[in-house]
Amino acid sequence: MDAFSKNRAIFYAMVFCIVVPGLSLAKERKNPEHKGFFWGEEIESEQDQELEPEKPETLPKPSPLPQRSELMKMPPQQIKRMMQERLEYALYIKTPEATKDYLTLKDIARRNASVHTSLSGYVLANNAELNPRSQYSITQPGAIARRQATKTRLNSRLKTSRHEYALIMLTDPSCSYCPVQRNILKRFAKKHQWNVTEVDVTQSPEIAAFFNASITPMTVVIKKDSDQWQPVSVGVESVSRIEKNLSSMLRMLEGELDPKQYYTSEQDKGGFLDPLSFMDEQGGDRR
Repeated sequence: MDAFSKNRAIFYAMVFCIVVPGLSLAKERKNPEHKGFFWGEEIESEQDQELEPEKPETLPKPSPLPQRSELMKMPPQQIKRMMQERLEYALYIKTPEATKDYLTLKDIARRNASVHTSLSGYVLANNAELNPRSQYSITQPGAIARRQATKTRLNSRLKTSRHEYALIMLTDPSCSYCPVQRNILKRFAKKHQWNVTEVDVTQSPEIAAFFNASITPMTVVIKKDSDQWQPVSVGVESVSRIEKNLSSMLRMLEGELDPKQYYTSEQDKGGFLDPLSFMDEQGGDRR
């Protein structure tokens, strides 16, 4: 046997030793978990697998609509669900009949809203305590009268309190906003004849600690000859905002105002715009 024939015989012997045992093992395999190329199975790539074409979705035809009189009696959530169902079906089927069903339900919803609006107007006319116009006019003359009344009450409150209370402005030499707020408070003091005292927190740290002044400028109102006080502003605030904040804090110090009523003006207290006006003195519902 020449060398070439010998090498070819060796090659065939090697192939026989590798392939035949693997094929025999694949045939004799009984364990269903033994799958894959290692166990003699070929793995199909995703590209070789044919993807089944997706079937288009179909929408079932909704049941016929009840009479309009019955639709008007249905709960709003039921009408809402029916409208969504008919809208999707009308967009899918694209027929005049399906579109009409959807618009019919839309018309029912509109009529229900109109009924509610009419009933609201009737109830507000017969229950002044529920009507916002009892204290907040939307007409120009009414709005002017309201602003004038608010201004009169606020100025009266500040005038009668200036002898019992004073303002303290807490400042810091490194504070860039303090000069701005100082000028604003000067205008406030000149307008309302209030006493305003400036305190440097670096020179009087004990005063800063008493008022919890971690930021400057900070303005507080304090009752004379007592330790009662309330913050009025932090940072730079306008004269008008200081007036409103101070008026609310004065009423707080006098026990006339609950923190829940902080933004309730004197003229609104006890009315529609007062969040606690429905409560009696014992905290119960007046109704």
